[in-house]
Amino acid sequence: MAGNLPHKILEQERAEFAWKKVKETGNLLDKYSSLVQKMPAMIMNAGLGQTLAFLVSKAGVKDGKVKREKEHGLLYNHLEEWLTDEAQNKIAPYTKELKEDSQAPLLLACIMNNGSHLYLRATTEALELIYWLRHFAKALETKDKSVGLEDVDSKR
Repeated sequence: MAGNLPHKILEQERAEFAWKKVKETGNLLDKYSSLVQKMPAMIMNAGLGQTLAFLVSKAGVKDGKVKREKEHGLLYNHLEEWLTDEAQNKIAPYTKELKEDSQAPLLLACIMNNGSHLYLRATTEALELIYWLRHFAKALETKDKSVGLEDVDSKR
């Protein structure tokens, strides 16, 4: 019966990917949530490339890979995985093969070495994924969970 299920739509694939990635943040969840809430404004104001460069500068790089010890590195790697993995995401704007000889991390190298049409696709797709990351991270946050419905009613 499982073989008769229809293919997932792209929005479902984004949601599934985002859910898995947010669940993997572990003890960085609250910091990750705070960071990912700011991402759409950062991307719209500075651009995707500048925003990714900011994440890399905060996370650090080792052997051409962005470190995952901080929330900045986690978010960068989540975006890189989604935007460069054709096998998982059939509309990924970049492929691993597009990285030319560069010391930069994969996604940044792809952005620097390709045209504006792919950059615009990547920006749109990053914002679509961040939508899901934001909502799932906020839902799983541990801070301020003590506020109950009775507290909301008493403030009216």
